[in-house]
Amino acid sequence: LMRKEMPRVMVGCMTSFCLEAILKMPEYWWLRYSYLRRLFLQGVAHAYGKFDHIFVNGRPSLEYLRPLQVLRGWRWGSLPPARIVESRTVPADFCVRVPERECATLPAVAAIRRRPAGSLVLMYVGRLAYDKSVDDLLHAFERATAASGGKGEGANAAASAASAGLYLIGSGELERLVDAYAARLGGRVHRLGQVEHRHISCVLREADVYISAAHNEPSGRSPVAALRCPPPTVTPSPPHL
Repeated sequence: LMRKEMPRVMVGCMTSFCLEAILKMPEYWWLRYSYLRRLFLQGVAHAYGKFDHIFVNGRPSLEYLRPLQVLRGWRWGSLPPARIVESRTVPADFCVRVPERECATLPAVAAIRRRPAGSLVLMYVGRLAYDKSVDDLLHAFERATAASGGKGEGANAAASAASAGLYLIGSGELERLVDAYAARLGGRVHRLGQVEHRHISCVLREADVYISAAHNEPSGRSPVAALRCPPPTVTPSPPHL
């Protein structure tokens, strides 16, 4: 496609967290070797060097591209200047525009409301993928629930973890991993499938805590939407939002 005469102007968009997620994928085990990883990154630079304009979704992505060099003829040079594009905003009435009677008909909402009395709802909305760090989220939740028998300092937090359920809205390559954790943790992990964008606020209104798991996502749509709704939002440290 890049070798075609048309279009005359090539535009590229890049998000750094997708590239970082590749390192977690089993089929890319060979990237653990520093030489092969540098060769891979050079391939990325070569591809982006064919663009006339590059847009990124945040400063972390900008910093990722800045040091990459591309070979043009016999000379090494920098990539075309990249510009940051602001994320779309979420309307102020996002969390209240869908009426309760409509929300109550959704299978995902019904599943959440069937939880045991007093159980906390920890919620994730998004693709079930490595680049969203869903694997890290599942591991962290398992560690938290394993510590639920703690005594003394931190016992209150441990008791909260013991009564919590992790509800994941979305689909993707890690569905089987989510199901494996659900089986291992005795029903504390729930994969609720896809929910139409119009009804995302319905599930967010059911959450006690919203969790954004991605380590390098500057302006994710779902975390921004969650900020319009009641639950507090937890992000990795340091947050890039």
